[in-house]
Amino acid sequence: MSIVNAKEIMYPALKNGYAIGAFNITDLVQFEAVIEAAIEKKAPVIVQTSVKPSQFHTPDLMVAIFRRLASSAPVPVCLHLDHCTTIEYCNTCADAGQTGAPPRPSRAGQPAPERARKRYGPSTCWPGMILPVIFVV
Repeated sequence: MSIVNAKEIMYPALKNGYAIGAFNITDLVQFEAVIEAAIEKKAPVIVQTSVKPSQFHTPDLMVAIFRRLASSAPVPVCLHLDHCTTIEYCNTCADAGQTGAPPRPSRAGQPAPERARKRYGPSTCWPGMILPVIFVV
C-alpha cells in the first residue's frame, strides 16, 4: 500500500485509535524527508502543502513528485492540500491527482463539489468531513 486518499488513511486510524502524522512541505527535499521518515518508522503519513507552494510549483508538478516518491513506499501516503479556501483551486488540485484536497468549510462557504465527493467519498466532504488534526509541540 502506498498512494492513498484521505478516507483510506484516516478511517483505519480512527477505527484502531492511532494518529497519522501530517507534515507541511514546501520543496522536494522536505517531500523526500517526510516520506523517508515514514518508511523508517513504518508509519502512514499525510504530506501536506499549502496553497501558495502548490501554486508556485503547480499542482501537476506536486502530484508528479508525489507519485514518484510515494508509489514505491511500503506505507500509506496521502498528499493533502492544506488550508484551501476556494472550491475552484481544490478542484484544480483534485483533477491533477491530489489525494486529499477538501475545501475548508469555514471559508469556502458552499457545499463540497461533486468531483470532490466522488473522489474522496461523502464522509470526507460536508457533512462529517475528515480532516487531519495537527498539534504543534
